[in-house]
Amino acid sequence: GFMALGIAGMLGIGTVFGSLATTMTVFADETGHPGTGGLIYAAMGITSGLAALTVSRWPARWGAAFRWVLCAALAVPATALLLLPTEPWQMALGMLAVGAPIGPILVTIFAASGPRTPPARLGLAMTLLSAAITLGTSVGNLLGGTVADGAGHRAALGVTVSAAGALLVVGLLFALYVRRENSCRDTASPEV
Repeated sequence: GFMALGIAGMLGIGTVFGSLATTMTVFADETGHPGTGGLIYAAMGITSGLAALTVSRWPARWGAAFRWVLCAALAVPATALLLLPTEPWQMALGMLAVGAPIGPILVTIFAASGPRTPPARLGLAMTLLSAAITLGTSVGNLLGGTVADGAGHRAALGVTVSAAGALLVVGLLFALYVRRENSCRDTASPEV
């Protein structure tokens, strides 16, 4: 059902967050600016939060599946562009670009679970989704840090780009799920 897709999406978001947290620390060290990794990482939080706040203002015809796929399709090239910066300010600009599509996906997954979850289980559903972000962040920290230690920040960004790609794949699966959901609803309604 939807919960598996929602959890997979939140794992992907968490993996983006976690891999970038460790990778930015390594990037800062590699470029001779130790201690600035947290500041660079914070840039993503700014646009992620601001973009998430705008979702309620997006056109109503942009359903959850469309928003998820659109934003994930923007997140993949945005994360890939992080391979280019050589200075902290350039990386901070890249992180601003990554945050913008990630925040709306997060909001979309939480919002999409509401109508697809029985009211008595909504608390459990939200807890599972939140836990998946945390778990994904841990996985991203581990994978990103391990790769960065062995092969540098650019190699570690492969974890981030892969997580963004996974977010897109899960978004496309969610779009198929919604299409099936709508066709079942159409065939179930009796002709009047």
